[in-house]
Amino acid sequence: QYLEELKFILNEINKKDEEVIGEDYYEWEINNWNELTSTKYSPIFKAGNYEWKLCIYPNGKNDEEYISLYLYSESASNINENSYISTKYIMTIRNHNNYSCFKYKRSENLLHFTKENTQYGESKYLHKNDLYKKNNNFKGLIEDNTIIIGAYIRVYKSEIKNK
Repeated sequence: QYLEELKFILNEINKKDEEVIGEDYYEWEINNWNELTSTKYSPIFKAGNYEWKLCIYPNGKNDEEYISLYLYSESASNINENSYISTKYIMTIRNHNNYSCFKYKRSENLLHFTKENTQYGESKYLHKNDLYKKNNNFKGLIEDNTIIIGAYIRVYKSEIKNK
């Protein structure tokens, strides 16, 4: 049900003329959250026949009050200059025991990963205080010092850029 909800959120910004060629979801479990003090990269994973990795800045890239989260295309650095990888994505942070306890940010437009631009993300993804907020059924995103970072990536057919 969690993945279906993410697909629904991504479908809200789909356009009829955009041809999907692949999509996938990846989760990265981070244990010992309170010991994470510097930038951390996920293992490389595949989505839409391309290689990706996630990057988290637990103390923000530009503002220590926030967590920064980025999606890197490992494959984009190997494509030719006139090509790009077209994607839309949702990046999530969720409680490792409860799929209904999550926050997300999505790309609003089609993004083009290129040899020169291999990353997209959010420098102010989430205020650090929001990791621990609890109410009613919401347990907080961090539980047992563990958190799950996820990415649902949808890859679209790309046209070659004309220069």
